[in-house]
Amino acid sequence: MWLADLITSFSPRTLAYSATAAAVAILVQGAVLTSVVFNKDTGGGETVLASHESAERSLAMVRFAPQANAAEITRLLNAYKAQVVDGPNSAGFYSIRLTKDLAQDELTRVIKQIQDESKVVDFIATK
Repeated sequence: MWLADLITSFSPRTLAYSATAAAVAILVQGAVLTSVVFNKDTGGGETVLASHESAERSLAMVRFAPQANAAEITRLLNAYKAQVVDGPNSAGFYSIRLTKDLAQDELTRVIKQIQDESKVVDFIATK
């Protein structure tokens, strides 16, 4: 009851100002979060989607371990200069693209190294 008593003690004008301020704060917070999530700097001064890069890049399918968190997955992708280009599909697989062109034997070696990250990767294979 104390909350109801507190609210009724304010004038309607004060409540209207408070509601307006709260609405503005929520809008600003939403705008900031949206800009942080969708602003990806590629270092070249322009934003580029990973799926629009050269089709000559090496692709793989990966399923991350259930206990892997976002920070661990990001560290793994950064370590191997890989980008998620699609997924997850119905089986939980993501398509990833290694950002440098690799010969087949080199790609196999990198895929094996990524598979050895058993804490983060559940399964990986070339696409």
